Parts: sequence; C-alpha cells; structure tokens
Amino acid sequence: MQITGKVSSDSYLWFQGGDTVGVYDLNWKKISDLAVKKQKFIAPKGLVKLSMEYKDIKPAPWLEWQFFVKDNPMILEAKK
Repeated sequence: MQITGKVSSDSYLWFQGGDTVGVYDLNWKKISDLAVKKQKFIAPKGLVKLSMEYKDIKPAPWLEWQFFVKDNPMILEAKK
C-alpha cells in the first residue's frame, strides 16, 4: 500500500478499504482524503513485514501503528 501526500504530525490516517485513506485531526474530524495505491493488500498467515518510508523530513516523523482486524486476530511483534 502506498500513500502519497502531506500529513501533519497532529493527524491520524484511517484506511477502511477502497482507494483513499482518510486524514483526521486529533478530535477525529475529517480533514481530507489521500489516494492509495494497493497491490496484493492481504495479510497472509504468519510473519508480515511492515515499513514506512519518508523523504526530506526533519526531524524524523513520529509514527504509531494500530490495526483493527476482522475474523481471526493477527499477532504482531515489534522489532528494533
């Protein structure tokens, strides 16, 4: 999944399927939508690697991932 656009540090992204991801403020008021590019966007059983890339941003952005899944839960391990 690839999201291209500008997101403030005081914003949330919420992807609920489809071709866009919603951008929300800290009170969960929707600010805008950003286009999403997806390829094989299904989490398989077992280990799943996640990453984020950013360019030319100082200081480096703070990021917290939260996942809400349907059906069977996915267990994720954080690695440093």
